[in-house]
Amino acid sequence: MAKPTGLAVAKNAAAKAKAGFIAYQQQDCQSFVENCVRDCGGVMDYAGSNDMFRNACSWLGTVDEAIARGKLSQGALVFKHAFDNGEPEKYKKDGKGNARHVGLYCGADGVEVAHSTPPGAQAAKLSAGWTHVGLYEKGIHYQAADLGEGDDGVKTGRAMVWADNGSFVYLRSTPGTEKPYLAKVLLGTEVEVAETAVNSAGAEWSKVVLPSGISGFMMARFLRLLGGNEGWEGQSELVTRAEFAALETRVATLENGRHRKEA
Repeated sequence: MAKPTGLAVAKNAAAKAKAGFIAYQQQDCQSFVENCVRDCGGVMDYAGSNDMFRNACSWLGTVDEAIARGKLSQGALVFKHAFDNGEPEKYKKDGKGNARHVGLYCGADGVEVAHSTPPGAQAAKLSAGWTHVGLYEKGIHYQAADLGEGDDGVKTGRAMVWADNGSFVYLRSTPGTEKPYLAKVLLGTEVEVAETAVNSAGAEWSKVVLPSGISGFMMARFLRLLGGNEGWEGQSELVTRAEFAALETRVATLENGRHRKEA
């Protein structure tokens, strides 16, 4: 059985959270997460959020660590964790604390986190007490999805992150600079572009998906289409060989400088 993509699981969870028809008595936080995975063809069966925290995750870290390392992927497990001695008795001796609640990071369809808490399935902000991120790679494929044609008919394509100076570009949660950024994306990174539109301030922003599966918004002027996307409107010009070579050289110089400082 093929593993579902993180994007598929995230979209399923977001749709349930927005619909709000699942009562907590039907699905608590653990069963909500498991059913979202199963609906997409995956397999998941654990004995609660503390079991998931300890045994389900191939990678586990704080939210800040996940963002810094590009691990905040769509479909990732998110936990509310504390050292409050509230974990089940069988876990008290391992020193890992109490993962008292679990949800799914969506980053899609207007939902950051989907979870089940009284009265039932609902959406939440990542900043609302979520402390840890875990990747369930046993049952979810965390890769950028092949977006193809969007639902609105807007063509998509691959692009390279590009800037005339600096070493990275900010990935934002919304098409604007008002809210905190999700990640710093290195120049030269290839991304999937889902759509491009003009925001209320008149600036052109693109919705993109990173290789890690994280999705967000980036100013369109910091993207250059790669080959095979000719004729697609609403995006910057194609990268020439000379521009690409110049960027490779500049990024290599920046990386060498960073390594010398670290040494």
